[in-house]
Amino acid sequence: SWQRALAGVGAGTGTGEAERAWRPKARRVFGYALLSLLPALVALLLVALCAYSVYFGFLYPLRPDAIAAIGHPFSADPMFHASWGGPTLVGAWAAHAAVGAAFWAGSLLFLHALCALQARLARRFC
Repeated sequence: SWQRALAGVGAGTGTGEAERAWRPKARRVFGYALLSLLPALVALLLVALCAYSVYFGFLYPLRPDAIAAIGHPFSADPMFHASWGGPTLVGAWAAHAAVGAAFWAGSLLFLHALCALQARLARRFC
């Protein structure tokens, strides 16, 4: 009943007694669990990639290969000649942060779609 309440299933349909009277069968709950496993795993992978992009995008200067250039962020460094946005640390940082921000924007839209899919599955099966 707690999961149904969170999913908005049966909200406002009557008394609490009527809500408690309807219980999904174990077969339906198991079916819902199996169907919602794939979107949940995709969402977990996407959130893990977002966490990864924080370190390699937004916190680019703190990476071990880039931290040596913190003392001279606006001057050219041979270490950044082949990096995105190089040859300066600020340019490389800006390029990596822009890619990270674009990835986050796309990820949030995709996560919203996955949440909507799981809510639809919960309404149908529970």
